Amino acid sequence: EGKRSFLKYAKKEIDDYTEYGDATKYKRFEEVDRYFIFVNGNFRETALNKKSLQDVLADKWTPVSEYVTKYKVDVKTENGWKLAVGYYNTL
Repeated sequence: EGKRSFLKYAKKEIDDYTEYGDATKYKRFEEVDRYFIFVNGNFRETALNKKSLQDVLADKWTPVSEYVTKYKVDVKTENGWKLAVGYYNTL
């Protein structure tokens, strides 16, 4: 089908919270990472798991799956997705 691009959107959000028994409101920063795959001119949000990876790389899943198994790539991590998508793009 074509090449895939794996993208990360990192964002910091301010979270308001109160401690139990305390009326004071506190603020803290939370990092929120969202992941996208760019396919056929469209961005598609994805989760970092094997099923999502299989869905976005379905047309060449057999060789990608063999690569992931052979090199023990952890597809639940950002780095694992980079490796798998990079391999997919070489096929």
